[in-house]
Amino acid sequence: MSELKLISPLLDGFDLGAPMGTHEGVTCYPAIKENTDNKYIVKTLAIPASQVQLDALLLTGAYKDLADAMDYFQDMANGVIQEAEILQKLSKLDGFLPYESWQMAPMEEGRLGYQVTLVGSYKRSLERYMRRGPMTHLETVNLGLDLCQSLTISRRAGYLYVALKPANVFISKGKEYRIGDLGFVPLASMAYTSLPGRYRGPYVPREVQDGLNPLNDTVDTYAVGMILYQVYNDGNLPPVPKDPAEAFPAPANADYEIADIIMKALSPKMEDRWHDPMEMGQALVAYMQRNSVNNTPIATPAAVLTETDPPVVTEKAPPAVVEEVPEEPTEIPEEEPPVEEIPEEVPAEEPAPQEQAPPVDEDEEDFARLLAPDEEDLDLDDFPEEELMEEPPVKEPKKKGWIWLVLLALILALLGAGGFYFYQNIYLVPIDDMVVDGTQNRILVTVDTDAEESMLTVICSDTYGNSQRKTLENGQAVFTDLLPNSQYKIRLEVDGFHQLVGKTTEMFNTEAQTNVVSFTAITGGEDGSVILNFTIDGSEPDEWVVTYSAEGEEERSQSFTGHSVTIRDLTVDKVYTFRLGSSEDLELLGHTTLEFAASRLILAQDLTVVSNENNSIVVRWSAPEGVTVDSWAVRCYDDIGTEQRLTVDGQTEVTFSDIDSSKAYTIEVTAKGMTQPARATITANPITIGTVSVDAENPESLTLTWDFQGDAPEGGWLLMYTVDGSATPNVVKCTDASATIQPRIHGATYEFQFQSADSSSVFNSIHSYECPEAEVFFGHALSTYKITGKLLNTPAKEGWSYKDVSKNDYTDTFASGSKISILLHASVNFYIPEDPTNIMYVIRDAEGNVLTDLIAQETQDWYTMWINTDYHYCELDIPKVPTQPGDYSVSLYFNNMSVIVINFSITE
Repeated sequence: MSELKLISPLLDGFDLGAPMGTHEGVTCYPAIKENTDNKYIVKTLAIPASQVQLDALLLTGAYKDLADAMDYFQDMANGVIQEAEILQKLSKLDGFLPYESWQMAPMEEGRLGYQVTLVGSYKRSLERYMRRGPMTHLETVNLGLDLCQSLTISRRAGYLYVALKPANVFISKGKEYRIGDLGFVPLASMAYTSLPGRYRGPYVPREVQDGLNPLNDTVDTYAVGMILYQVYNDGNLPPVPKDPAEAFPAPANADYEIADIIMKALSPKMEDRWHDPMEMGQALVAYMQRNSVNNTPIATPAAVLTETDPPVVTEKAPPAVVEEVPEEPTEIPEEEPPVEEIPEEVPAEEPAPQEQAPPVDEDEEDFARLLAPDEEDLDLDDFPEEELMEEPPVKEPKKKGWIWLVLLALILALLGAGGFYFYQNIYLVPIDDMVVDGTQNRILVTVDTDAEESMLTVICSDTYGNSQRKTLENGQAVFTDLLPNSQYKIRLEVDGFHQLVGKTTEMFNTEAQTNVVSFTAITGGEDGSVILNFTIDGSEPDEWVVTYSAEGEEERSQSFTGHSVTIRDLTVDKVYTFRLGSSEDLELLGHTTLEFAASRLILAQDLTVVSNENNSIVVRWSAPEGVTVDSWAVRCYDDIGTEQRLTVDGQTEVTFSDIDSSKAYTIEVTAKGMTQPARATITANPITIGTVSVDAENPESLTLTWDFQGDAPEGGWLLMYTVDGSATPNVVKCTDASATIQPRIHGATYEFQFQSADSSSVFNSIHSYECPEAEVFFGHALSTYKITGKLLNTPAKEGWSYKDVSKNDYTDTFASGSKISILLHASVNFYIPEDPTNIMYVIRDAEGNVLTDLIAQETQDWYTMWINTDYHYCELDIPKVPTQPGDYSVSLYFNNMSVIVINFSITE
């Protein structure tokens, strides 16, 4: 018996075997309940694992005294109890096996800390099962599917399982694989939780082996990949590369498809792994559907043996009968035949030929070994066979012994034949085929087998662990009340002492189902157009398809994404029928059809809230060109349903009074006979811009300031401006009511629009400013009046000078895509000091409007600009030039003073 103290009441009535080993304070004992045949495993966790840990905490000052340290260890022990409770809750779903009971108690015998004791039923682990011989392809794929389902259930419950390894996976009699040990970490704390030391090993990624690194969402799928790798690699884990960035070699016995799934899980780069066990499970399902996965062993042991390999025994064979003939049978009469010895291994008594020996329960055999004293090795496969058997007393050979040998051989032959018949015709139950079909909420399973239907049970499980069980009727089982667009695992079980062979597992996804809640139509933004809108409840296809037709017209269709589509080119005043569908095999229910008459668009244009003063707002709009509207209906309403309505004939401006500026309002304007309104909104507490001032004293920039009525917007202001009506506005974000705009474009017209960063409505928001022309250049005794310039295609020579240019090179017409340069000539002598000079190039179109996207600036030294070969010449390459054909001009500025303007053209 072990020295473990049998804490009461948890271990009352238990007999414990010798400890099976201790690691980091965790010890396991085999146990049996008195007066029963019930077998258990008792696991104890010492917290701390050793008194050294307690001394270290006190020595480093982590805890000021023993009381604080004991509180810390009590919290750790409570955490273990909480994990046991989590495991028990998850065991109510498929995928987990619980501990049956547990207890926490203070340590005794002078030790400080706590001991947590867990009691669970004895189960066969995957680790033991893998040692007995190679698994089959079907077993291994089902192992991966079951583990992915269990890990998905754990994640949906809010936990990441970090202790997955073969020793923590257990096998039921129905060959289902279940997780049965602790190792749960809340997903919410994963980013700042490191892997506990007791869970570190070859089944977790290398980056989390370091206690300083946090966990990540590939820890569980990595472990699944490593377990599958081990099965497909003759039971061996991969060698660990020295370089962490180097990938493992592929498993020896995996085809390329299953190897890809495994190696993705084990990728050295975390971002390349499976991040969701459900995705990994779906990949295994797809592999299973593409390939014929059967019960063939993954590797035949005999085919992989070498001269140094020990023989692999997959089945216990009876001992061989050996004939021994003495060389000189002097003591035996010559008329007697030689005596054959009966080997020691032959039992004294054999069962009668007509009796069938009961099958060996490997779990019973293993557990008996665990309870045996002074035996720490737990697996029968690790012991020589002769050491596991008691040796019967040796009987001296007698005369006529060959008769007994013949009888013994006959008995063994009959037993072998009977066992083979039992195995082939009774124990094995063949399944010829299993076909699964279904719809959105129903699955039909058809099983082709000669077995009695009463022996078989069909189980349908979803990814949450919920299961339904059905018996076969006329070879079929029907499951109803299922969820659309969901994945289900279908498997067969057999009652009694039998094993199923053939196709016993299948995955099935129910069809998606979508209900169209509403389907409406309004006139679109042009004549003969319609905007279709709809809402759904259910799955979303990649594309929707709307089919439509009218009397006398062919049916047409249009594909689109989203929940709105505009159909154009309809015949005005014709009634169209629209039918909503999808590009996939998706069943649509609800409102999928409507009728709508195409019409001309009469929509209020340029709807604007002109002012908001003295609790009144003025709204203005315009009618479509060439359309006469008898009347307009204008509606102003707030968020709580208070509204004002006005109807005006021929007018396009109205005023609403009694407006509360603390409320938000929506303005709608609709033409008589139309259903599509134009809308404008006013936020609560709107802002009104007052005076806007522009300071142009700085030749390099413009400075704006403005005042306003209302509260300053949270987050500041957004000042949007355009130059000479450019299509693309510039934006300046301002923290207060001022802004600086650079560069300053002389002679350009600026248009400013003020917006709030918090989307508050802003009135009187548009202002304009015409920037004065720049002064003419004068500097270093040189003025613009003494400077001339010509354009040319940029010479190919780097560092070109005027000496590299002939008169024929000057031009004012350039092909699209050309690089253009300017050659300046100063007709007088001037100073050439070393002085940084700002150069700005401004391109304008034929109407004189600035092309803001072609504005360019650079800084060069005045001396370098002119001193090349002759200081009277300055060579400049224009950084940006237009590519579209047309007439243009380039304006050159030195230090924001105008130097020269040159016209040119771009041709195709």
